[in-house]
Amino acid sequence: MRLPHPARYLALILTTTLFAACDLGTNAETGATVVGTYRLTIVNGVAVPGVLSETATEKFEVLEGSLTLNADRSFAVRFVERTTTGGAAVTREETSSGSYLVLGTQITFVDQSAADEVGLIQGDTVTITFLEAGERTVLVFEKS
Repeated sequence: MRLPHPARYLALILTTTLFAACDLGTNAETGATVVGTYRLTIVNGVAVPGVLSETATEKFEVLEGSLTLNADRSFAVRFVERTTTGGAAVTREETSSGSYLVLGTQITFVDQSAADEVGLIQGDTVTITFLEAGERTVLVFEKS
């Protein structure tokens, strides 16, 4: 649908203003670039490496993780976790990648294989909170 002539100008002004307000790679709090590697330090209040859940028959641990924010607005995230069931341990590495957008202190991660996730940047810390299968997970990454 074609916009009426005055509305096209308004749409152009709003679009230009939105992109000018999005400083895609700078932390609004400090003015510093967000580009770099961040180490996973906390998952749901538990220091990494650490045990996230344990029953009489099973233990789930997060051993390490990292988040890399690149200058081209791409990101990569990596987790190493271990599940021990009946004495048999299985270590697994999970990775994901996509693009990111910074708006003020908010960072949005766009991953083609999952729902977008929104995080918060405070100084050299990125905190991401999300729901999966009805469970809330909080990840805290510190810039290396």
